[in-house]
Amino acid sequence: MYLPASPAEDAVAAELDGVRPALSAAYADALGGARAAVLTRLWRALAFEPLPWVVGREQVPGGLRLLLEGGGRLEGPAPDPYATAPYVREVLLDGRPYGQAARLMAALGVPHGEGFAAELDGSAANLALSRAGQPPAGRDVTARTTWEWEQRIVDGHPYHPNCRSRPGFSVAEQLAYAPEHRPVVELGLVAVRAEECLVTGDWPDRLRDGGRILVPAHPWQAAHTLKHEPVRAGFAAHPLMALRTLAPADGGPHVKTALSTRLTSSVRDISVYSIETAAAVSAFAEALSERLDGRLHITRTLGAATAHSPDLAAVLREPPEAYADAAAGERVLPVAALAGLP
Repeated sequence: MYLPASPAEDAVAAELDGVRPALSAAYADALGGARAAVLTRLWRALAFEPLPWVVGREQVPGGLRLLLEGGGRLEGPAPDPYATAPYVREVLLDGRPYGQAARLMAALGVPHGEGFAAELDGSAANLALSRAGQPPAGRDVTARTTWEWEQRIVDGHPYHPNCRSRPGFSVAEQLAYAPEHRPVVELGLVAVRAEECLVTGDWPDRLRDGGRILVPAHPWQAAHTLKHEPVRAGFAAHPLMALRTLAPADGGPHVKTALSTRLTSSVRDISVYSIETAAAVSAFAEALSERLDGRLHITRTLGAATAHSPDLAAVLREPPEAYADAAAGERVLPVAALAGLP
């Protein structure tokens, strides 16, 4: 089935032609699979979530029919609550086929559907961009460090249809900051007088300057939210799966930065309350893990700081490889990477 490009797909293609034309062909090739991946996630949600405008569900040969408020019918393949591979290429709304999640959601005409459709459109387009930037098949991409393993997770959340929804991020910014494109990100530092900061845990000397606390700031945050704050040069870091959490290139604690935009379904700033409770929550989780006789480890929060603003805050977290015995050949992998192991 031929599917015309959506507004978000066209927009990403146009910007990509300007900033990274070498990826344009790979992006176009990745669109079909990305559409199916997002549509599969959406169909799973429609099939299982308690939605007020879905008034009934009927098993039909080879699939499922949803009975919609107002008399409409939506039909698709038998849903799998656990499968992560895309298996939905199209669904039928009152007999009409839809192969793009955004166009389906717009056609459903449900409350808040228009805004959600735009997010789904961006999710599919950005997922195709994420896949376009991967090494060619057959190239050795063996990961050695924990951050390299995390950067191999390309498709984002395995079940959320907004797995690659990144409103507010341009194509150039995704290429510069998103982990699947394997950039090195230069974090900045914002100096705040200590009496104007809330600090919990152990904030290191290297992030202090006399009577000032140096708060690591993501460059996207510096450009879009902290426009009037002077930002010093900081340090290079590798973005992890969460995008706003990074592993410093010279080692040490991972840094969770504030990022005041919505990624997937949540705004990624850091609340003042979470800084206030960071040490207590970390200690509580560690105490629970100790009951399991070493079978479970918690990456502890080492320090947290905020200028009493969710837009200017950071958390320092213990890197997970601290619990691996490198001499014994142990390594730490994110669970999502296990499916890609030989």
